[in-house]
Amino acid sequence: MSKITKTIAALGVVAGLGVAALPLASYAATTDTVTVNAEVGTSMSVSLDKDSVSLNPTAGGVPVSTEDAPAQTITATAITNNTNGYKLTLTDADSTNHYLASGGNHIAPGVPTQGNSSWGVKFGADAESYVSIASAPVINGEATDDAGDTHSLDVGVSASAGQVPGTYTGTLTVTITAGA
Repeated sequence: MSKITKTIAALGVVAGLGVAALPLASYAATTDTVTVNAEVGTSMSVSLDKDSVSLNPTAGGVPVSTEDAPAQTITATAITNNTNGYKLTLTDADSTNHYLASGGNHIAPGVPTQGNSSWGVKFGADAESYVSIASAPVINGEATDDAGDTHSLDVGVSASAGQVPGTYTGTLTVTITAGA
């Protein structure tokens, strides 16, 4: 090898070592981060398994109820992810007098008993007797899974011997709100 070739080879080695000696930071990758926030809100729903029920009280007879006819029992299903649970409130669309009405005739809210005209409700498995819808029955429940909690809603009606014949109608509303 000639002296020039040896010099060029030596310079090549020195140059290669010089590049290798450069700080690695000049060639290292940089990183950054991002925070992911997923805010899940409270969800609540209530559904009823029936749109209507039909009862046929006999004038002067014993009260009839959806409880006596299991196919007529209404089931309310409540679903929520709220950690404080939920509250179901049962109200009547006729918030003034809570009547079942047929034209100008009515059946007043109350506890259905033989000999009087009245209608009442039992809401939830713990309800032992009918109460007037005017008392706005309430059920408190805990957070549920996707299947929800079910609660029975039973309606009872009685008609006095003098009750005018007709189809008496009223509308019940079940509302779900956040528990306390």
